[in-house]
Amino acid sequence: MTPRSPGSIAPSPPGRPSRGRRRRPGHAVAAAIAVAIATSASVPDTAASAGPQASIPDAAPPSTGSLWERLDHDRFVERLGSLDLERTLEALEATEPAADEIERLRRRLAAARMPLFASDRDPSEAVAAAGVAIALRSAMLDAAGDREPLRGRWLADQAEDILLWIVPSEGADLACRFGTANEGQRATIRRWLPLADAASEEAVAVQEQLLRGLASGPAAETDPERQRHADDLTRIRLIRGLALALTADLIEDLPNRAARRRAAIELIEANGDLASPDLDELGRLQVGLARSGLGEHRLAIRDLTALAADAAATPRRRFEALAGIVTDIAAAEDPDNALERLASLRRRQLEEPGAAIFALPWADLEHRLLVEDASARGGSRDAARAASIGPWIALIEDRPPLEREAVLDLALGRIRAAAPNEPDAPAAVALAHAAAADERDFDARRRL
Repeated sequence: MTPRSPGSIAPSPPGRPSRGRRRRPGHAVAAAIAVAIATSASVPDTAASAGPQASIPDAAPPSTGSLWERLDHDRFVERLGSLDLERTLEALEATEPAADEIERLRRRLAAARMPLFASDRDPSEAVAAAGVAIALRSAMLDAAGDREPLRGRWLADQAEDILLWIVPSEGADLACRFGTANEGQRATIRRWLPLADAASEEAVAVQEQLLRGLASGPAAETDPERQRHADDLTRIRLIRGLALALTADLIEDLPNRAARRRAAIELIEANGDLASPDLDELGRLQVGLARSGLGEHRLAIRDLTALAADAAATPRRRFEALAGIVTDIAAAEDPDNALERLASLRRRQLEEPGAAIFALPWADLEHRLLVEDASARGGSRDAARAASIGPWIALIEDRPPLEREAVLDLALGRIRAAAPNEPDAPAAVALAHAAAADERDFDARRRL
């Protein structure tokens, strides 16, 4: 289950207007995202749907002055996509054709994002769908211009898709924080996180300016339009907090890095009330990791333990919380204590149904802790890496046959990368362990 590289799935934004206007400074973020996603592919005119289809409504949208006009049309069309209502989108087009380029792109965007919400979604298809969505939304931002009232919302949507779908692709975020990232994974982080950071920063500024320009006073407090924009600002500030937390590690200046983490904690905790489950879990994780980075170890352990114990959280977020606990212990106490805790937490999680996919990330984390401990004791990092391949050999030896087959090539690749001066010898040792394990499993099955 390895998604395609995000650089290969995000086509060039289509449908850019040819009115020949000069690009305004406010388009800098949209332009940067457009450059990042540009490839030789083109965005399809329609997106394949996934999952069950809803019935087509017979009636056209209600007449002028009705609830239809008071509807948040942008979110309505988006929800048709998130609920996988492809035929309803088609019915909307049949009864009320898109009036302009922005509406046409909005409907294509809703259709393109359908694979993100399919219960049986394939990870590579989801990443591809997110790339198409980012391209289409970039075209919307460019077509709408700086005066579009929904610009802040759309910029935040861009940042959200980057943070939830592109950054985690190919395990880039996990490898960079808890494992041994390869160059492709590091490139994904370096390329996309700054774009999410810039988009979220502009989104906050745009939305705050929009609200300042709207009428205020007692009557304004009950105005539905103003309330929608205020709710948007709450979500935008949450996404800004997530971007600050995730980009903090890219900042070399330590005071600036700490300031980002503090700002991230404040924004996430103050604006999480309207968060979707995905944003809520990511926010809880990032608060814990930010506190760990600030040296607030007791609070970090408290937050991460709560997330790890949350049965409603996704297995991936629970793994990240557990890994965060281990790395916090390593930073605050002693590497030996961290390794002991790692063994305990790993054993407990891998006993859960469906948790076998985290066996390799756990081995990656153990390798990383061993390397950091050996380096801290005065050895060279390269020598430490070559000497710390034990977790991957143990992984190959200890996993059941079907799981071993799934991770063997990945583990061997890590072993060879850790010992580049003698890549074949360590790999031969690992293969010997795999062969011995296979023979052991065969003997055990024969005795049954």
